[in-house]
Amino acid sequence: LDIIASEELEEKALLIIEEGFSNIILDLQNLDYICSSGLRVLILVQKKLDILKKKLILANAQKPVKKVFRIVGFDSILSFADSIEDATKKLKN
Repeated sequence: LDIIASEELEEKALLIIEEGFSNIILDLQNLDYICSSGLRVLILVQKKLDILKKKLILANAQKPVKKVFRIVGFDSILSFADSIEDATKKLKN
C-alpha cells in the first residue's frame, strides 16, 4: 500500500462511506507493504466510520504488516480479524 495505492484506496473508501454502506472489511491477505500514507488513509477511514457509528475491520493481515501497526500504535485503534469470516462475525456483535 504505497502512496499511489493509498490515494486510490482513500478515494474508493470515501465514496463507499458517502454511498451509505454500513461497515467496511478490508482483506489484507496480499498486502506485504504499507507506507505512512497507507496508515493515514486507514486512520482517516476509521475516523469517518466512527462518526457514523460504523466499523472498519482489517482481515487477514500478515505478520510483518501487523508488526507495522503495532510499532506505530495503530493496533489499539484499528480492528483486526484473522479471516473474512471472523470479520463478518465481529460486525454482527
